[in-house]
Amino acid sequence: MMDKRKNILTIFLILLVVLLGGVSIYLAIRVSTPQPIAPTAPVSQPKAFLPEETCTFNGGECTTTAVCASGSGTDIGVRDCTGSGISCCKYPYAACSAITFTIACVPRPSCLDTSAGCTNPPAANTEFCPFYSCDNGKAAYIGDKTTAAAAGDTVYPEQKIKYVIPFTNKAASDVASAKITDVLDSRVSYVSSDNTNCSYVAATRTVTCDIAAIQRASGAQSGQVSYIVNVLKTATVGDLLNTAKITTDKNSEALCTNKLAIKPTPRPVLSCIAKRSYDSTGTAITSFTAGQNIVYTLTLTNTGNAASTGYQISDLLSGGGRNFLSFVSGPGCNFDATTNKIICDAALNPDETKSISFTAKVSDTAPDTQVINNVANLVAPATALEGSIGTAQCATTAAVANPIINAVKKAYQNDAGNSAGSYTLSQEISSVSRSQIFVYTINVQNSGTGKATGVTVTDVLNGSGQTNLTYVDSQSGCTFADGTKTLTCTTDVDPASSSNVSFRVQVNDTVANATIIKNVATVKLGNQTKIVNKDLTVSSVVSCNQTCNSDSQCGTGLWCDVSVNKCRNKTCTAITNCECPVVTTPTPTMPPQPTTIVVVVTPTEVPTQVVTQQPTIIQTPVPTQIAATATPATLPSTGILDVPGVAVFGGGLMMAVVGILLAL
Repeated sequence: MMDKRKNILTIFLILLVVLLGGVSIYLAIRVSTPQPIAPTAPVSQPKAFLPEETCTFNGGECTTTAVCASGSGTDIGVRDCTGSGISCCKYPYAACSAITFTIACVPRPSCLDTSAGCTNPPAANTEFCPFYSCDNGKAAYIGDKTTAAAAGDTVYPEQKIKYVIPFTNKAASDVASAKITDVLDSRVSYVSSDNTNCSYVAATRTVTCDIAAIQRASGAQSGQVSYIVNVLKTATVGDLLNTAKITTDKNSEALCTNKLAIKPTPRPVLSCIAKRSYDSTGTAITSFTAGQNIVYTLTLTNTGNAASTGYQISDLLSGGGRNFLSFVSGPGCNFDATTNKIICDAALNPDETKSISFTAKVSDTAPDTQVINNVANLVAPATALEGSIGTAQCATTAAVANPIINAVKKAYQNDAGNSAGSYTLSQEISSVSRSQIFVYTINVQNSGTGKATGVTVTDVLNGSGQTNLTYVDSQSGCTFADGTKTLTCTTDVDPASSSNVSFRVQVNDTVANATIIKNVATVKLGNQTKIVNKDLTVSSVVSCNQTCNSDSQCGTGLWCDVSVNKCRNKTCTAITNCECPVVTTPTPTMPPQPTTIVVVVTPTEVPTQVVTQQPTIIQTPVPTQIAATATPATLPSTGILDVPGVAVFGGGLMMAVVGILLAL
């Protein structure tokens, strides 16, 4: 019995082990295998159906207001637009002619459809032919013209229009009474009528004309009425549609229509939009100089719908500093000496922009800082319409900026570093010696507010002792004529500034002591002229570093160094300022003695001796390099559900079961 129980228990445990092993293997495979995730796809929505919103009835015209009424049982084509809920009226013959009838929605009678493009109605309904019709249409005569205006012709505010309404009895019987009614557009006003049987009611803006009876004896009988209206001054632009209605006692009705177009009154709208000043080279300037020619340029534009014939621009040369201006020239411009005005033609076409220029000269006597306010005005002819000039005035203001020059002349020692055209002016001199090279300088000053451009400096090296001078070189901007010994230089000087004009000369070696050399320079700009001079005395006794030929020509304590022909200090000839440096005797220095060290030793060793200390060499230890320690790589983490974990778990479980079986 006991063995039987053990067998049963053994079988049960084996089955349990097999079951657990299978579960472990399934979980390991399930965890290690990635599961794909299905993407989420959007669900497409069906497009909403949009119902048709337009009337699809062939030939129909949808409207929210007009509804066709029936007349004499005639099919007038009333339809409902599908889905729109509004009425749709069909007018099959509305475009056949300018003659229009208001018999409610009835097709046009065939007796009036004479246009080749029109198709007769399916059935001829001659009873709908009106007794009076407007076969030739309503005519309009604009202004004093004797020819009728074409459809869409232009009419302007404040113009007169004569309307003529013709009528014809086209019926087969006489007409006892008829009338014409015309509701005028709000942009016109009623004036009068040629017919005594016409009247006007201002409250309703309605013209009414009674028509006498017309017999239908033989053939169509005709007549007409006419009346005059004025287009208002304030009339807005756009189509001007006028419709007269002809009615009879036979209950017939016909429309007589005329169409014109109101456009702005033809007039120029001339404006001056800019005025600028230029010098003779075409460069824009904002200041003037006395004696300068100024080109004034005025820019005009015509924004109107007509040419500005007969218009002028006037520039008065008086007041506001303009008395310092005088007219020189200008195409299309003239000067009226009586009125002191410059008058230029200002004829421009519609939408045209152009410039008008004239030249004026600033007076030579115009003072510095004088303000000149130039104003030009547009002038319209006497027949010009109101509003024909927009911006009537254009002006420009500029101040006179004159250079005011002055000058002074000086002489300077020729420094050692000087070269042709490059001079250092460090030491001014009043005397020179034989063979000496020195620098003449004319300092030009400008105390005005305008730039001094093209200042001319002239210096003639002749006369008054100047025969003892020889030209050496000069700065840029200068030229020297050997024949006349004339130096000519030009320079520019900014306002409140100065500029130097320099050149070098040399004194000859035979000039007599105490000779006076007079040099005169002329500085000129426009009508400004300055004369400057500099007197120098020849002295045989000269100072340090100046030219000499003998010791007697040098000052006290100096001698003539003939190797360079300069006065120098004999004790230091190489020093150009003759100030010899003080020489000091250096104190001798004892050399350092070697240091001795006494070393004492015990009697049992070596006897005491004197030892000279030797220098100790200290070696700097080489730093020890520490090898880098490699960081161990991190082992991959494990879990109970990975394949190795499941295997270990299963193996342990089976060993446990085996142990239980052995115990049993």
